[in-house]
Amino acid sequence: MCRFQELLTSFALVFQVGTKKNFLPMEICEVAAGQKVMKKLTEEQTAIMVKNCAKPAPERQARVQKIRDEIMNYDTSGALKEFGITVDKRMKMIDNARVLPMPVMGMGHATKNDAKGIAPEVQEISVKTMDGTWTSAGRYFDPKNLDNWVVIDLDQDRRLPLDFFLDEFIATGKQRGMRIAQPQLDGSIDPRDITTAIKNIQMSYKKQNKTVDLIMIIMRVRGPAYADIKKAGDVLYGVPTQVVLGKNIARSAEKGKGPMNQLASNILLKVNAKLGGAHSKVMDLGKNKTLFGSFTDKPTIVFGADVTHPSPGEGMNKPSIAAVVASYNVFFTKYSARVRAQGHREEMMTTLKDMVVELMIEFKVKCGGREPQRIIFYRDGVSEGQYQQVMLDELRAIQAACITLCPGQDYKPPITYIIVGKRHHTRLFTADPRDAVGKAGNVPPGTITDRAICHFSEFDWFLCSHYGIQGTSRPAHYNVLYDDSNYQADQIQMFSYYLTYCYARCARSVSIPAPAYYAHLAAFRARHHMEEAGDTQSTNSSGDSGPNVVEINKKIKVHDDMHSKMYFA
Repeated sequence: MCRFQELLTSFALVFQVGTKKNFLPMEICEVAAGQKVMKKLTEEQTAIMVKNCAKPAPERQARVQKIRDEIMNYDTSGALKEFGITVDKRMKMIDNARVLPMPVMGMGHATKNDAKGIAPEVQEISVKTMDGTWTSAGRYFDPKNLDNWVVIDLDQDRRLPLDFFLDEFIATGKQRGMRIAQPQLDGSIDPRDITTAIKNIQMSYKKQNKTVDLIMIIMRVRGPAYADIKKAGDVLYGVPTQVVLGKNIARSAEKGKGPMNQLASNILLKVNAKLGGAHSKVMDLGKNKTLFGSFTDKPTIVFGADVTHPSPGEGMNKPSIAAVVASYNVFFTKYSARVRAQGHREEMMTTLKDMVVELMIEFKVKCGGREPQRIIFYRDGVSEGQYQQVMLDELRAIQAACITLCPGQDYKPPITYIIVGKRHHTRLFTADPRDAVGKAGNVPPGTITDRAICHFSEFDWFLCSHYGIQGTSRPAHYNVLYDDSNYQADQIQMFSYYLTYCYARCARSVSIPAPAYYAHLAAFRARHHMEEAGDTQSTNSSGDSGPNVVEINKKIKVHDDMHSKMYFA
């Protein structure tokens, strides 16, 4: 006991053990090997983890089969026999799985004179069957211009070929139909003063009665200044920002003009979306009336919603963030977002009604004063045990929002509520290796099944809409919990699949519908808005009393000028 008191008074560094105030000196403790790290990994650690865990589909399939045959001992297990349980020797064969047809994409730009938004110069682009991609080398469907923009060089490396990158950026933008002027360059700003710099740039243009279209910031790597940049642009001053990593510019320059052009093209996709444009659209949504007429025959709003939670190890004072995005054009390519903080690790969106009302008002303003006549709601991040409770609470909130939007009127648009999940252990493999695509040997994009492995009474399906570049593709699990529109399975499955082609950040299909993906991005962007200079991860302690939601919502409230812009792209 005396020895312990001596250690405790001699050294300030101690470990807290458990949730109570039990402290042990570090010198008498040993860290057991092989423990799971219960905190958020860094970007470098995550990349290493993914690289080591990503196994090609055939390899994973063989490993699962080996575990079943040699490790689990299902055939000789006395416990299973006692309960009359047997495990099949082979994986489930799905005879009626199919691959949905690829959509036809449209590029070019729409004219103001065409009320439908389909101009004669719109070109139809075929999607590659093998990998779900299409060429984006032509003109964008809806290009935006960059007349007043600023480049801030925080990298300040004289060897960085910044001029080479900017020349390629401007030239590539012209090919995409964007008019991009020469930027104002500033290479003398200290990263610690980036917030003030963005403010001064905005004020300078205001004095000239101009608006800053974009501020591009060049950084060597994504550091603490990234959160300051996004908070200043999105929340404080309402200026679109685009961060470009100097290491990517340097690496592309070493490889030549082709890779630099690819880098510029990728960044232009994001920039055009942030300015309110769209690089392409799904042509079939407007052409195939037999299948898609029920989605485009009247004003339809598509929502995406997600709730992100604090990382393991963060304290009870860290809130969960609820995000909702909503479309406001007929092609479902443009979205507005709203975010709210709520209690620590709360999955139910407690402020959904307010966010839906705001987004439907914005839809009404942008769509000629008409309220949405149909609502399709994609909800991400819900576990199966929470399906019914989340659906009931959030469905009531959506219905209440409709009453608030049109008080005293019989405004009851049909609602379709769909859960989209990827936190499951279901994987799909091709029965014939010749049907697999890519080096990883995954199922082709558009592979879908709604039989055999699905629920016997619920309206659900598994859809692998993306091309698996590495590792084994994880299909998205869709579950329609409520549907006033009485859609047929083919209708809502095809519509959900085609929404995966509306993602603004790349010219390929993604793993979940674009609105659900955007909600995820908006929620994570709000976490950057919460960060203060020098903020570090907190650890959980018994003294935490929960997040101050009111104050946090003030911090993450996006500037009014950014509400209708896809700042999260």
